[in-house]
Amino acid sequence: MVELPFYKSLLVELLTDFPNDFGARLKQRLNAATAAKGLPPLNPVDLGYRNFSDFLKNGTDGTVKVDRQAGDSDVRVSLSNAPDVAQVQKKLQATRDEQKKRLPAARSDVWQAFCNPDGARKRFLNKSTGQVQHFLATSGVPDEIRDQPQQFAEITPIDGSTQLGWMKDFIATVALLSGDKVTLTALLDKPYSSDLNVEFTKMLGGHAKSWKHFRTAKVFMVIERWADAQNYPMDKLCLPEKVHSEKQPMPPTCAWAPDLTPRKKVDQLLGMLSDKDIARMVLPHVLDAILVTTQR
Repeated sequence: MVELPFYKSLLVELLTDFPNDFGARLKQRLNAATAAKGLPPLNPVDLGYRNFSDFLKNGTDGTVKVDRQAGDSDVRVSLSNAPDVAQVQKKLQATRDEQKKRLPAARSDVWQAFCNPDGARKRFLNKSTGQVQHFLATSGVPDEIRDQPQQFAEITPIDGSTQLGWMKDFIATVALLSGDKVTLTALLDKPYSSDLNVEFTKMLGGHAKSWKHFRTAKVFMVIERWADAQNYPMDKLCLPEKVHSEKQPMPPTCAWAPDLTPRKKVDQLLGMLSDKDIARMVLPHVLDAILVTTQR
């Protein structure tokens, strides 16, 4: 059964979009919203209330106000002035503002350099070529970077705690079943990793697209601040405007230097991944390819 906190959160969303709604219309909108999430319509009796009006008055812990104005045949419902309502509205509006922004598409090597929090891997941007170079901290600084420090800018990746914080901020702004929220919150007790983000996104279901846009906006803020601090043009860290559409940015692709051999391209791609990701995603496919080749 769908629990009360879910309906309360959903009511805040609906009344933020359409304040001071009639009770019957609000009930229709509420049931349409739950149906869109694959859930059954609200039945106040199942929750222990006589009807929808009784549920609004006594089952929402002061989230809404119910009034009947002279001449109206139905009650009018609006949000209360409770502090927790205002806080939810503020977070909801912030999330929607982020979603309205049309963001450019970052190059995949730049995106990975900022989003992969692997502390054992150092990453530098070559200001002349625009390429991102990775190396293990234990292997020491490459001669090229050590001899020409003014030509390179170190990229500090976004730490895992920050990215976990974004996830917590996001789930605080969307209407989720209490069981789903508990599961997601428990998931975020784990250390951050790319696998964790994939699992988190899948568990969001219909909210996954909103989360991707929310996260993209956060990452771009970090990249923009770094570019400003380095006095480096932001557009050189992104794909050209013409290669992605107005409505939905295309997946970023690597911008290869013309003199890179296939082996160097592979080395650069592997440098974007952690050892765990290489073992999980790369090695099985490479082994399969080798077996197929040797059996010809």
